[in-house]
Amino acid sequence: MQTAYDVGSTPTGSKTPIAIFAEGYVTGVISDLRLAETANALPQVPVKVETVGLASPDTSGADEFDMDTQYSSGMASTVSTLYIYAATSMSDSDLALSFNRFAAQKLARAGSASFGECEIFAYLDGSMVADDNSFLEAAAQGQTVFASSGDTGSACIVGTGENGVPGEGLPMVEYPASSPYVLGAGGTTLLTNSNGTWNDEITRCAGGGGLSQFEASPYWQSTVNTLSTLGKGVPDISMDADPERGVSIWLDGTEQCCYGGTSLFSPLSLGVWARLQSAHKNKLGFAGPVLYIGAVALPSVASPVGFHDIIVGANGLYTALPGYDLTTGLGSFDVSKAKASMPNNK
Repeated sequence: MQTAYDVGSTPTGSKTPIAIFAEGYVTGVISDLRLAETANALPQVPVKVETVGLASPDTSGADEFDMDTQYSSGMASTVSTLYIYAATSMSDSDLALSFNRFAAQKLARAGSASFGECEIFAYLDGSMVADDNSFLEAAAQGQTVFASSGDTGSACIVGTGENGVPGEGLPMVEYPASSPYVLGAGGTTLLTNSNGTWNDEITRCAGGGGLSQFEASPYWQSTVNTLSTLGKGVPDISMDADPERGVSIWLDGTEQCCYGGTSLFSPLSLGVWARLQSAHKNKLGFAGPVLYIGAVALPSVASPVGFHDIIVGANGLYTALPGYDLTTGLGSFDVSKAKASMPNNK
């Protein structure tokens, strides 16, 4: 991943603290992270667990949180501290406490929420309002949250349905990726050359994307989202998320394959952002306006500098286009070029 997305001479994330949002008992997740670090000749990152609410013995989400920890700090090579916000459960009310704690403590510069739900549920139970307040506070403090856009294409699952199958459910985007104060992480299928360098990317058919029906488009997106008066466009950015060409993780003490989905890109983007923040002394602030700099109104010739423009594929209702689109957002990172294009690097 570091080679494919061209980290080059970009510094590691050593100066930047990051966070992941999890639930339950995460001691095994930390043990798996240590095994992954040893296997990949990476330094051990300092880990601090922030238990939010009542401690829970649940370990059912270990594979998800293994991917979060191993591919965020791994993409960054190292970080100054990895915080794990461990909620009691994945319920909206419990996660709201974690998002609030993340903003109130202001310990991490960025975080990954590699999950989501149909935004109508967050709207109906009031968690959208509560969480947006936390995300807004975090953004105003220069913190960034990345969230998975989902794995059912331009729909999202309501009730029963199979994840990874486009069109399963309602034509709707997922929350918190649809929040204007969160960066929605979409999905691609990555193709590399024999030496591991980037060759091409195709929109993953199951990568979540579309227009929010409840959240307004933020000003930094208005120049590229021609339907911004209807709602925020999701995703904002994308990277590899194809489980058919998936990654290995250390789970329960052994290396296992294959994992993917937008749950992979969310921590990958967190690791990239940690590198970019460290390269700029953690002065970049909230990623939204920074990453959209240079984007122009559709139909644009290409994505902004620092992104691979993905122009092939569809996720159901939406098709990849030159520049920003509702399948892969601005595109995927070219980390070295992104570093050079950041505003306070000029």
